[in-house]
Amino acid sequence: MNISTVQALGYMVNYLRSPFGMPESEVLLVAGIQVEAIRATVFYKQRWMLLLVDTSAACTKSELLWRGLGSVAILE
Repeated sequence: MNISTVQALGYMVNYLRSPFGMPESEVLLVAGIQVEAIRATVFYKQRWMLLLVDTSAACTKSELLWRGLGSVAILE
């Protein structure tokens, strides 16, 4: 499905994006791979309902080589 179809069905699509190196981001080590992560709580308000959704996104800061079946090698 594309975004237009999803919106026509009454759903909403949001994106969580941020440039690298922002003060709100943090650098983490995940399975030996350095990533930069951001977190946010998104508030959705309708007439009598408030929905809070915790979201996060992370991108690697290392150059990686995918070897299949989810294994990676860090290129130095």
